[in-house]
Amino acid sequence: MKTTLATALALATIVTACPEHDAAERPAARQGRQANLLADYLPYVEYPQAQTANVTKYVVAARKLAGDDLYAYFARDCIYQPRYVKLDDAAFQSALAPATEVFKNFYFVGQAAWSSSAYDTGDGLVIYDTLASSAEIESIVLPGLAKFGFTGHDIKYVLVSHEHFDHYGGARYLQQNFGAAVVASADCWKALEALSPTANPAPPVRDAKAITVTKDATEVKLGNVTTTIYLTPGHTNGTMSYLLPVTDLLTGDRLLAGMYGGSGASRTAWSLGVQAVSLERFANIARKNKASVLLSSHHSRDRSMYNIEEVALRTCDKQGHKCNLDNPWNVGVDTYYRWLMMESLCIRAQAARGGFILSQ
Repeated sequence: MKTTLATALALATIVTACPEHDAAERPAARQGRQANLLADYLPYVEYPQAQTANVTKYVVAARKLAGDDLYAYFARDCIYQPRYVKLDDAAFQSALAPATEVFKNFYFVGQAAWSSSAYDTGDGLVIYDTLASSAEIESIVLPGLAKFGFTGHDIKYVLVSHEHFDHYGGARYLQQNFGAAVVASADCWKALEALSPTANPAPPVRDAKAITVTKDATEVKLGNVTTTIYLTPGHTNGTMSYLLPVTDLLTGDRLLAGMYGGSGASRTAWSLGVQAVSLERFANIARKNKASVLLSSHHSRDRSMYNIEEVALRTCDKQGHKCNLDNPWNVGVDTYYRWLMMESLCIRAQAARGGFILSQ
């Protein structure tokens, strides 16, 4: 196609008439656009009270502990998230994820922002956290269970790791509709019972079936599975964490999983100090018991969305000795210990950013 002189002149007129290319209007137009543009940008978080020497000390220690295998966890929790809080939140979106058997009889039945897991014990199901609402139970958890032949009536216990809505949100529905026994720490129950009567989601109630955990190493036994519960306050007062046995779906290896109840940084000097100590204490408990599997109720902690896609491609020989991929949740005893200790250092770094002096 030929460009005529008239067409060329018309195009030139359009270009020269554009304010962005007009020397007289350019500064004002640019300033106006920049003002509006930056108003929509998410903030970079400053810490004017930061103890720079302590921040540096803890971040450097965490980086060394992370090594290469835990670098992605370190980068997000120690470096990126503290500075880009809103940007990190923006990536924390609800998204559908396939219900997946990730270990033998242990199922992911959650979504991308927050997770729920179900364990078939032979005598019924144990549910670990309940997403954020009754609607998510009906739309995500129950269809996920149905995929593997279960219904809500198979649920016997519901373990609530702590008193945030995205963990207890569906627990009351499971109580009311299926008679499940809800298990939570004493401080978690206290916080839930202090919520407004109109709280949405409505919290579970401490009914006759409910269990209140008041001490470390409390066991919930059902069928052939024992979940051992530890009190790990800090993220919230009522946070609790678990050790539970799991079996590799393809190799048959019997492993011990750790599920830490809340490693996101809290906000006060007292709670940050308690949280750092809880992580260190659970790290030593996990290592003593040889826990090697990293489980969490958030993808941002255990990378479950990545892992689900990876295990879908995993194959092993008939003897289960040679696999094309390792089990991504089974990080190893040393790595799981280092992950917990690294998280503690990231918490200490965050406290130092806030100018807090920790007493422990």
